[in-house]
Amino acid sequence: MANHKAAIHVLKSKLGLTDDDYRALLMTLTGETSSKDMTDNQQRQVRDHMQSLGERMGVVQATSQRRPLTREQFAKVKQE
Repeated sequence: MANHKAAIHVLKSKLGLTDDDYRALLMTLTGETSSKDMTDNQQRQVRDHMQSLGERMGVVQATSQRRPLTREQFAKVKQE
């Protein structure tokens, strides 16, 4: 299992998110307000979203490790 929680918190800092903004983002994306309450797929979804925001804002470098979700992974994330 990947350590998405650590990456999420690093990205939160790099994006300069307040705690309220961070929790609102989590709620919007997953329906949870804490990364520890999320499934691995939900954490990956949040990490990928925050990474994309950081890249667009120019505060993080693009990673070559990210891969698009497969149809099966996407369907599983949508069900959760």
